[in-house]
Amino acid sequence: MSLILALGNGPALAQHIEQARQTEEDLQFLGAVQELQELLTYRTPPEVILINGQAGDEEGLQLIEEVITSLPRAIVIVLADKEQMDFIQRALLAGARGFLLQPFTDAELRESIRRIHRLEVEKISRLAQQTTEEGVSRQGEILAVFSPKGGVGRTTIASNLAVALQQTAQRVVVVDGSLQFGDVPVVLNIHARTTIVSLVRRLEEIDTELLMEALVPHSSDIRVLLGPSQLEEVDVLYPEAVGRILTALRNEFDYVVIDVSPFLDDNTLTILDMADWILLVITPEVPALREVRLFLDLADILGYPPSKLLLILNRAMSSFGIGPAGIEEHIRCKIAINIPSDGPLVTRALNRGVPLIISDPKSQVAQSIVQLANLLIGGAEPAAHKGSKSPLRLRGLTHRLRTLLASK
Repeated sequence: MSLILALGNGPALAQHIEQARQTEEDLQFLGAVQELQELLTYRTPPEVILINGQAGDEEGLQLIEEVITSLPRAIVIVLADKEQMDFIQRALLAGARGFLLQPFTDAELRESIRRIHRLEVEKISRLAQQTTEEGVSRQGEILAVFSPKGGVGRTTIASNLAVALQQTAQRVVVVDGSLQFGDVPVVLNIHARTTIVSLVRRLEEIDTELLMEALVPHSSDIRVLLGPSQLEEVDVLYPEAVGRILTALRNEFDYVVIDVSPFLDDNTLTILDMADWILLVITPEVPALREVRLFLDLADILGYPPSKLLLILNRAMSSFGIGPAGIEEHIRCKIAINIPSDGPLVTRALNRGVPLIISDPKSQVAQSIVQLANLLIGGAEPAAHKGSKSPLRLRGLTHRLRTLLASK
């Protein structure tokens, strides 16, 4: 049974707590207190603490930090308005484990508490298991979010997919693999000096500590490896360095989600070669279909197994786009996930620098990305296409590409 206590009160919250007290068996609502000292001296230590975010941002953040410092084992959930997304991000960065947007129903409050509590218990259990399993190492999976055409929503999908995976108690890192003009820091509203270049320059020294120093924490609990901050630094990167860094990340995280450049240079080909999955993003327009069809042909020539490819249709059901059936017929490849078109929602999330998985979790776009995350965790169906060769593990893709092209 989860013991729940509210810090800060209001008529609506008091009503929700009273209703839950009368109906729930697995959740025991202890009541509400007004001051931190009351919380710290409460007769029964709570497992879950609800903090009302109606106080001023700085005051509220200070309160959250004091609660987490004083009761490190407690799960803090922030209750806030949709207009307080900046406050929510900072609260999560301070250590809150989740949030609930007001107004909410009794059912939403109960289910949010159950979900966040369950994820926290699973995370603790997984971490305990990892520390007790001696000599057993499990490599994470590399997910390359790729499209041969720019402007198809690749960065938005990669960033939100990473957050969705993290919400299932996975350790996740996002890599800005669009090394010249990456948009990951814009989508996630991240500003930092550390980038992949700092790892390349100390390639022989890479260990867990150095790797973590180069990663930027995000309020959602994912980590981010940014691309070069200056164009002249792009030349510092080379395929062997990229490969060694991805291997190091794979050893530390459950999922390495990479926003891959649409340009097929040596670094991009190295990423695609190492990927366990290529999430191939397509939009319902003829130019995008043509580019993806060409890439599928190339992938087939190079020996990519069908199990490596997963086709994602973004902006599905747009007013003037081609339907899913027509797309599958044209490119001879099955679509795994349809992400609906919602330009205003996505644009608002991009402008605010808040992943829509966080800002609008109930939207159809967010739910589609959650479906994609669940598909990957559970084992996805391959994007089978005509003429596929038997499965094999690819290595030396750049060399094979050059050899194939030279033989034409």
